[in-house]
Amino acid sequence: MPMALIPAMSDMDSGSASRPINLAITKIRLPVTAFVSIMHRLTGVGLFLGSLYLMFLFVVSVQDEKSFLTVQTILSLPINKAILWVILSLVIFHFLAGAR
Repeated sequence: MPMALIPAMSDMDSGSASRPINLAITKIRLPVTAFVSIMHRLTGVGLFLGSLYLMFLFVVSVQDEKSFLTVQTILSLPINKAILWVILSLVIFHFLAGAR
């Protein structure tokens, strides 16, 4: 390897004074595509957890008529309606972010 391509030790030391000691993560502005990519991964995790919840409700509901009515009652609660709304929102965002 030619010696001209290898930086001298004096060149490396002079640049280190102007470089930051640590990165302030909160001050870094991510591009929109990076933010969408991170959100796509997070919605994927949320969809995995949401699918476990939905599968649990499905398995319970198909056992017999009484358990079906129990699941129907559970899903009529406002908190469970909100959970279903969040899962649907995750599906929509994940699909749209994946399609870009």
